[in-house]
Amino acid sequence: MPSLITFEEALSLGELTDHQEIGDLVERAWAVRRENFGDSTDMCSLVNAKSGGCAEDCGFCAQSRYAEADTPMHAMMEPDQILEHAKAAEAAGAHRFCMVTQGQGLSKRDFANIVEGAKLVSEHTNLKRCASIGHMSAERAKSLREAGIQRVHHNVESARSYYPEVSTTVRYEGRLRTIQAVKEAGLETCVGGILNLGETPEQRADRVCKPDYDGPARSFLDPFTRKLCRTSVLDNGRTIFESLIHNLPRAMFIFLPALAVLMMLRILSASTVSLCSPATFAQAIK
Repeated sequence: MPSLITFEEALSLGELTDHQEIGDLVERAWAVRRENFGDSTDMCSLVNAKSGGCAEDCGFCAQSRYAEADTPMHAMMEPDQILEHAKAAEAAGAHRFCMVTQGQGLSKRDFANIVEGAKLVSEHTNLKRCASIGHMSAERAKSLREAGIQRVHHNVESARSYYPEVSTTVRYEGRLRTIQAVKEAGLETCVGGILNLGETPEQRADRVCKPDYDGPARSFLDPFTRKLCRTSVLDNGRTIFESLIHNLPRAMFIFLPALAVLMMLRILSASTVSLCSPATFAQAIK
């Protein structure tokens, strides 16, 4: 399904400043969400299976050794540890479980731990299973599928034209190759990006309206990631709420095929804002 709005319309909506018009945009975005997905949600719990000390220089990421954030450091978890986290997530009400690791890719040993962990989660829980483990070949993607993984998360992060400002050590083309390998293996793709890394409004609209990959986006993060991680990439001067109000409702129209555009609601639920009331948005911008 194509985007419901054009590149030019996305730019125009991003220029709204009138509170009433922004409130109307939020209400319409909410109506689109309700019409297509009702009140359904897909609650995903992540385990940081390998943490800290990444050699890459992605400016938004707390896992990078160049980041200012005080990120925990630990080696790859053993499969039984992964299962323990999955069981805790299921007991807490999660529908989906994602194994996440730092780095551009995994060693043979670390990848084997993810595969065995995925098998255990598949055998001993009712959770849907995802992985976010960096670049991979089609062969590795097939191994994940056979182990019970159903979806692989691999972001492109920003528009191609701005990507060199985001990372100089992880190639944009490598991200696209991984996404293609995942699709060829018969897995779902979860592809998204991060707003307010310093890109222009045109680059932001280009990123979401004209993706370089085939398939829907499923995740869309705003400044909370950068703010919490205290990384080097700067935003455009807007407050968190201002950016959410301007960007996430637009994303709902652009990313309509993807249920996980509800990332907007997940972000808000992590703050002091109500999860389910569009009126909260209007109040936040007054």
